[in-house]
Amino acid sequence: DPLWSRGLGDVYKRQMRIQANQTRDREFSVMGRVHHTVVVSSAEAAVLREALPSLSLSVFNVLYVDVTSRPYLPEERKGLFFIGGYAHSPNIDAVMWFVKKVWPSIHLRHPDATFHILGAKAPPSVVELGKVAGVRFVGHVGDLDEAFSSYRLGVAPLRFGAGIKGKVAATMGAGVPMVCTTVAVEGMGIVDGQHALVADGEQAFADAVSRLLDDSDLCRSCLLYTSDAADDSLRG
Repeated sequence: DPLWSRGLGDVYKRQMRIQANQTRDREFSVMGRVHHTVVVSSAEAAVLREALPSLSLSVFNVLYVDVTSRPYLPEERKGLFFIGGYAHSPNIDAVMWFVKKVWPSIHLRHPDATFHILGAKAPPSVVELGKVAGVRFVGHVGDLDEAFSSYRLGVAPLRFGAGIKGKVAATMGAGVPMVCTTVAVEGMGIVDGQHALVADGEQAFADAVSRLLDDSDLCRSCLLYTSDAADDSLRG
């Protein structure tokens, strides 16, 4: 995280690769010593079946979320948000990338829009993002349902990570339209343009956010499928 503030993106990426390789090696070692392995998404299962063909493996979606019956009225909602626990490095990378690389384009097109950063254990560099024009650092939120009810849309700009993403499931369950990266929706059965908008890259992500800020009908269209997707993908 401090590497971002010093502009050392390449060093940060190398550090993340080293950590990822160490985690992979530890997990493969554990899997090799047990009778059976259970993962939470089909995407993870595909990776493991290729890497460890003899592994005894099954998939069980263990993440469950509440699905709201509250009506979504985009005209009465404002702004967008990201939520995450910042002891987890993918969340730091996601919000730093979004504010530094994606948000300027959105803010230029939508100067009245605001972006809120939710979640606990944020390092100083994430807190400092609240000084950027149009960005507010909120931090820990006691009542997520109340918080979700005020936003027009949520974003999940994750660039690495694994498993079913709780932030995506919770936001969808709360009936809030989303813009997500491919990594964020991995293994969840989410279809671009149906359950959410899925985009990768700075401009594509900014364009997708702008579409939901501009188009209330598109927001509603995504939500026609949101509750069903939460049920089908997350409740089994």
